[in-house]
Amino acid sequence: MLPEMSSGVRRAFSAQCLFWIAVLAVAAFSIPAAPAFGQQQCPFTTCGDGTDGKLDYTGQSGTVYFDPVALGLHGTGDAFCVYNFTSIAIPAGLTVLLSSYKLNCPVYWLSQGDVNIAGTLSVAGGPGAPVTMLSSVRIPAAPGSGGFTGGVGGNSSTNQNATGGSGPGGGAPDLVGGSGNGGNYTANSFLVPLIGGSGGGGCTASGLFGAGGGAAGGGAILIASSTQVIVSGTVTADGGSGVSNIQASDGGSGGAIRLVSITISGSGFISADGFTYSGGATSLAPAAGVSAWRLPL
Repeated sequence: MLPEMSSGVRRAFSAQCLFWIAVLAVAAFSIPAAPAFGQQQCPFTTCGDGTDGKLDYTGQSGTVYFDPVALGLHGTGDAFCVYNFTSIAIPAGLTVLLSSYKLNCPVYWLSQGDVNIAGTLSVAGGPGAPVTMLSSVRIPAAPGSGGFTGGVGGNSSTNQNATGGSGPGGGAPDLVGGSGNGGNYTANSFLVPLIGGSGGGGCTASGLFGAGGGAAGGGAILIASSTQVIVSGTVTADGGSGVSNIQASDGGSGGAIRLVSITISGSGFISADGFTYSGGATSLAPAAGVSAWRLPL
């Protein structure tokens, strides 16, 4: 049986809404493992078959994308988003991004050996587009892998409507002078099935395109190890931030982070915040509530 930690953050109903979270964090006791991995978790005896070798970023710094094609990874399961490693290492000073730019599905990292995250692992959503006169900027914000895009802004002068955020809890768009609605997280606290957050809605302006909704923190990732998971850095599935400028578009919902191992330890930070516009000229802040924790529990 594998102790596990799940962070599922539920976000927003409007630009001024509250949001709530449901967190199941189990480090001191066990939850029965599924008889096979499927879309839930690996067996106790071993996590994956190790066919993708080591995922070892040791010696690297800065920011890199997790790019299965460039890394020559095989990928199995639904949409080829289950990866089988022998061990995983993300050093301090490095940020590894899991984005829909490279991979657009919930991600499963299975490791036969230790998972050591000393740097930053991010499946966070991108920010919404600003108010603009350029149609080329009117594009949905990219979610983290497994999440859903934000809406785009509208221009009432050209009869081009704002769109809502995508996903099962996508935020609705708003009319001229209004504020876009934030995305909501719709899955359960056990994160089964594993699903990312939904995008925020766009706003409509007159004479130019309104702000676009923030992408969902879409991030949906399960990390399972047959030995131990150590987080001394950061794992984040935050929602993309909304935009404050003429109209305020609200952000995307937080995504999902699930850790499964015999031992989960470290002094790191795990976050799956939803974001909302908080008022003021350019102020953006996390929605009210607590949706992150620092290890050890």
